[in-house]
Amino acid sequence: MAKKEKVRVWDDLETFESVGGRFGGGWVSVTERGSLLFSAGFAHKAKLRGQAAPTHALLSYSGVNNAIIVEFTSDAEASGALKLTKGGNVTITTTSFWKYFNLDPKKFVGRYTPTKTKVPKRGSVWIIDLSEKIASNS
Repeated sequence: MAKKEKVRVWDDLETFESVGGRFGGGWVSVTERGSLLFSAGFAHKAKLRGQAAPTHALLSYSGVNNAIIVEFTSDAEASGALKLTKGGNVTITTTSFWKYFNLDPKKFVGRYTPTKTKVPKRGSVWIIDLSEKIASNS
């Protein structure tokens, strides 16, 4: 009896191209000036680098959940789109966001662990739960 060859699916192959990359610490900080600073580890996790990477973000706020919803996009013309500034980390200047929702960013200064969640009418988005600050040495 001939041995049956195992059928394999290779649709999930992704080439490793980030020699020397930083992948730990997938966090986001609210800075003293109220910007959102995404760590290099989060930028990798959320695929914010490379040719097909998003260039902007759409932010929403849920007062009931005390959370910021982040949707990454490449549509610079989308209403409310904020430009991603990419360096070692990825930053979004969010001064107008805090003012619009009448929030004091100084109350939220610190690090948070964003989670990817499905939100009705939005789809898959990143959630920053502002009531779950993490220790800064994480």
